[in-house]
Amino acid sequence: MVGRTGLTVAVAVAVAVAVAVAAVALCACGPSDGPEEENLGVPNPSAFPSASSPMSSANLPTIAKPTAPPSSPTDNLPRGVLAGRVTALTDACTEVTTDDGATWSLVGDPQVPLALGNTVTARVTELDAGDRACGLGSPARLVSIRVVGR
Repeated sequence: MVGRTGLTVAVAVAVAVAVAVAAVALCACGPSDGPEEENLGVPNPSAFPSASSPMSSANLPTIAKPTAPPSSPTDNLPRGVLAGRVTALTDACTEVTTDDGATWSLVGDPQVPLALGNTVTARVTELDAGDRACGLGSPARLVSIRVVGR
């Protein structure tokens, strides 16, 4: 068993060895005086352009500022897809209001738990001949609905 003094000596020797190894490693990284100096992957500072020299002599093209907002939406959804918030729920009717204020009354079972205020995306089709419209919004048949973030 190593005594307290023996343990202290062992730690001191380990620290001395670590310092010696680090010193040798650092000395090996210094610049060489001889012509046999190797390029160790360190780039030559003169290879980089100075802050005052331009990267390119040509002016880069820029996009002109818009003169008016887009004439049509730039985030079109595929036909038959709605995105909005659930604003009313009954047994057979889900009302969804889109960001542009359009309200849709969707006939059919959502088959997922919904709550007022949920942000959803829904696939819809036209009402079948036997379907009755529900709610005050534009009527459609619910094909599927997904709560965003779930």
